[in-house]
Amino acid sequence: MNELVTGAALSIEEIAAREGCSIRHVNMTISLAFLAPAIVNDAIDGKLPQDVGIVRLSDLSAERL
Repeated sequence: MNELVTGAALSIEEIAAREGCSIRHVNMTISLAFLAPAIVNDAIDGKLPQDVGIVRLSDLSAERL
């Protein structure tokens, strides 16, 4: 996210090409930057439900958070 904000990367496509991954993967990773602080704290403290991990959190839409 920081690369896009600062202009270090011009697009998500540029980041995906450099990292060798899909645009969807970059978008899902960027979405983690918008998680509520309480969710981040719970993840760090290991307090999220057992079936909730990074993959599931990155795939949630903003309406579900």
